Order: sequence, then structure tokens, then C-alpha cells
Amino acid sequence: MRRLWLLLLLFISTGTLLAQAASSKREIALFGTSGLPLSPVVLTVIDARIREVFASSNESVVIGFPYRLNQADIPGLIEAMKRLRSSEGTLPESIDIGKEPIRTADLQRIAGSSIAVVPDVTDYLHGFSEIGGYNARLETGFTLVDVEKLTTLSHFAVSTLGTGASPQKALREAADQIPIQLAFELRANPGFQFEPGLVRINGSTALIQLGRKMGVHVGDRYAIVTTHPSPSGSLESRETGLLLVSGVHEDYSFARVIYANPGLHIGDQLRKISTIGLESTAYLHVIANADTGVGGLAPPIVYGIGTYESITRGFYNFRPLIGIESAVASAFYAAGGVPLNLYLGAELNWRFGRFDLRPVIAGGIGGMVPLQPGASFYLSVAGGFGQLSLSYLVGRSLRLSVDAGYVQWLPLVPNAGFGGYYGGVGIGMDL
Repeated sequence: MRRLWLLLLLFISTGTLLAQAASSKREIALFGTSGLPLSPVVLTVIDARIREVFASSNESVVIGFPYRLNQADIPGLIEAMKRLRSSEGTLPESIDIGKEPIRTADLQRIAGSSIAVVPDVTDYLHGFSEIGGYNARLETGFTLVDVEKLTTLSHFAVSTLGTGASPQKALREAADQIPIQLAFELRANPGFQFEPGLVRINGSTALIQLGRKMGVHVGDRYAIVTTHPSPSGSLESRETGLLLVSGVHEDYSFARVIYANPGLHIGDQLRKISTIGLESTAYLHVIANADTGVGGLAPPIVYGIGTYESITRGFYNFRPLIGIESAVASAFYAAGGVPLNLYLGAELNWRFGRFDLRPVIAGGIGGMVPLQPGASFYLSVAGGFGQLSLSYLVGRSLRLSVDAGYVQWLPLVPNAGFGGYYGGVGIGMDL
């Protein structure tokens, strides 16, 4: 019986702590978007896009209200909340603000929030272009009200563009661009200090609140960080995924979702993974040497041991690389040296989650490091290789691969060249 009471007490305490953690979040009262004669479908899309951005803060809880006010209605909203706070008698069931009768119960809930947000489409244009179909421009204003002080915190507007096969599709595309501009404006607003986070998710592509102005480059990697309350009531953060930046604009970027467990959610925060912008890969290849060229050596098996560094910062699918390798076979030692080849090349990256399929092509020159005392290094071969690698990302930085390809190093001096089909394994690390 005592154990049962202890379990019950633990359950109640945990629930209380979680409730306290949830209640410590700032409440944002978000009104519906008012506007010119826009269709309900477009207004619904705008509402959803705006809510995505305000919901992206782990420190806030968004409470949506269906009422659609505009900037001119803000003084009436503030006066209505002052009336609620000062009134001691019976209040009417609803209070008219602008053209909207707002239920008193909802006004009381709004008055208990921290900030009220009133979005308002102040202007829009759409037309037809023979080149790009229909185009549209939306100008959406945002008024932020400090509910505690009953004053206007700030007002700003964002302008977005869209194109489509019809006026409705063009307007919807313009609405889809609102989160990008809104997130940028809120980061500069002292009342909203959002951490960089996810704005929108479309399949394996994520839109993030960071751009060229914030020092983002193609090829940068970001860890997805999810924060949740622990049983003790504190907030715990852990990495749940990985993004690779694929396209960068001034104020926002697009990123490839490499993995996400259990999944991506609007509002997940991002943490930049600091690197020098290289991926280093070490490999071991077994070459079935079939070189019959004049002056070449023909041991049946040659082991290729090497490493190459591909440049990741500033590059996405196409990446240049530089590498160095040595060929291991007793015939080379008998010829008096150890081959050392230097090459330049490039790789393509076709990504499937944690898997990468990479065609690689490279060419260069090589020399012989002499084994005899007093002998000098000399150039001995020229050539290159073509390779196809299938790799798998382990964790967030380590990559294992299997390789297959063809290599040919043509001799520049007697007893030097080799070549043939090969297979092997590699291990890579983001640096």
C-alpha cells in the first residue's frame, strides 16, 4: 500500500512540474488575417503560414482566435481590454471592435496573454504575364500589442511575390513566402528573440531562418535540436536530426534533411556544426592489375592505400577534391622504390537519407620514392581513375563506404605503371 501511495505522489509531482514548465511559456494571442477582398482559401493559407512562424519558438504558446481585425482597430482592442480590467460590474456577452463582435470570454483570454498579434493584408496586386503566367504581390502588416502594458509594441509589413497558372495559385505562392520575411522581421524585433529554427518542411527539404546575411554557405551542416520538459521539470535538449544546406538566399536557406528521428516539426531549433569545410576519406583498394603496357609492372594484385579531401563548404552536389595514394606490391620494392601519386578530381553526390551514391573521377601524376640511400625522387607515372562509391553516414560525421572502379597509371619510366579494376572500402570524416 505504501508503494502505491509513493507512485501516486510521484505521478502527481511530475504532472505538477510539467504543468509549471508549460505555464511558464509566453502566450501569444494570434488573430486571423484581415484583408481586402481575398478569398477565404487564401486567407486560411496566410493564417497557417503566420502561425507556423510564431509557433516556432519553444518559449511561446500560440492561441489562435478567428477574429479578423486591422491596424485601425488596435486602439479599440486596447480600450476593450482596459475596460475588462477596470470593470467591476456585469459585462456584455460581446464587445464590438471595428466590424467584429468579440466574445467577452475570448477578450478575457486575450487579456491574459503576453502579446497579441494582429495581421492585416494592406495591399495586393495580381496580373498576367505572357512569360510567367499569373503573378501576385501581397503586402501584409503586423501589429504587435504588449498586452501587459496595453501599448503597441511594434508595427511592420512584409511584401511577398508569387507566380502560378491562375490568380489563386499565384496568391497562394505569395502567401507561402510570408514565413521567410516574417521570421526575419521577428528576429530583429526586441520583443521576439527566436532561435534559428525550421520555418517550413516539404518532404526532404526544409526552409530555415538563416541566410547569407547570417554567414550561411552551401554545404554547411546544422543539427536539429528538440527541447522537451523532463520529469524533474527542467528542459532537456537533444540532437534529433541533421540538415545539409543546399541553397542560400539573403535572409533564408533551403536544406536537405539527411535524417530526423522521430521526425521534423515546425519550431525545432538548429545548432550549427562547426567545421573547416572538408570531408577527409581514407581508403584501401584491391586492384586486379592487368597492366600489359610497355614498361609497366604486372604483379597480379596491387593494394592502393590513400586519402582524399573533398571541399564541402560552398559546394553541394558537385565537390572538388585532392588526394594522395601509394601502391603496395613487392614488385615496386624490387624495382627500388615506393610509388606516391598525387591527383585532383571531383565527385557528385546523390543523397538518399543517410546513404550517398558518389561517382568520382580524378587524374594526376606520380613519382617513386627511392629506397636506396642517396637516390632522388623522380616522376614515374601519369593517369587517373573513375570510381563509384556507396556510403552510409554513421552518427553525424562518420561515413563508411564501399568502392568499385577502374584505375590506370601509365608508366613514364620503365617498371612503374599499373592499372585495372578494383574494389575496396573507405572511411570518411567531416572536418
